[in-house]
Amino acid sequence: MLFGKFLSVIGWPASLAAALFAAATGEDRESKPGEPWVVYYTVGTGAGLDAGPMQSKLDEKGYPVPEAPLRSVYNGGGGYGLRKGGPLLIGGEGGGHGNQYVGERYSTFPGGGEGFLFFGYVFNWLERLRVYPLLGVGGGGVGITVAETDSKHGPPRDKDKRVAWGEGSMLVNLGAGAEVTLGGKYGLVLGVRVGYIFNPLGMFGKTVNMSRPYVRFVLGGGRLE
Repeated sequence: MLFGKFLSVIGWPASLAAALFAAATGEDRESKPGEPWVVYYTVGTGAGLDAGPMQSKLDEKGYPVPEAPLRSVYNGGGGYGLRKGGPLLIGGEGGGHGNQYVGERYSTFPGGGEGFLFFGYVFNWLERLRVYPLLGVGGGGVGITVAETDSKHGPPRDKDKRVAWGEGSMLVNLGAGAEVTLGGKYGLVLGVRVGYIFNPLGMFGKTVNMSRPYVRFVLGGGRLE
């Protein structure tokens, strides 16, 4: 959970700053001539977690089991390039998701992180619309902390006042995206992605099932042509 929070705090400002800088200055020092690229920030739905797997730990402490699902918000960043300016898209993305449910006596803090290597195929519809299917392969983890509520509304450092659980697994991301490009050779990108994150090991009982649908919005910039 701490890894997910770390990514959500520092990942999106860095990605957004890079995107806006690239769009504003037209810097293209690392890309080959004629190869479009984009860096972006993305925000959307995170995991809906169930605290059931940690019930035995909660029972030992006399803590209540939080009601499912424990929903969170995803923040991340990434980038992609179009191979030789053509339809093949190759890129990567990483991010974290987290939330907090503060109660009078007990508070719950769900969160996690994930990362993917993406492959896609771009269809250019109209003049400024990109549409592409995506296949992502990677991994991630989720965690939940249930703790006695304190005045700072954060998990106490005292281990005797909290119960934590976490798990990780391989993940597969099947999705599709649509983006509108704004600008000429360099510019901004606004888009949306929808898809389903599939947790193969969770389907066979090897780990907690982290499979879930998602909707995420994209803001970025770079070389568009």
